[in-house]
Amino acid sequence: GELLTESWKYKKSISSNYDRNLDNIFNFALKSGVYGGKLCGAGHGGFFMFLANKISQKKLIEKFKHQCLKIGMEASGSQILY
Repeated sequence: GELLTESWKYKKSISSNYDRNLDNIFNFALKSGVYGGKLCGAGHGGFFMFLANKISQKKLIEKFKHQCLKIGMEASGSQILY
């Protein structure tokens, strides 16, 4: 989580066209207890990715409703599905 946040801060610092309203989303997530996060994607099609426990996930979903997509991690790594 801390590494995600560190990379987000670096990306934010080198951007010439940074939208300060994104800080409101990020700060809400931090106050909700996420472990960390960063902005992913490019241009106007980006999204925040947060590493969060179930309690923090619930707070984010309540706040942002249909704008959230819950994903998980797989311990066995990449796999080909048929």
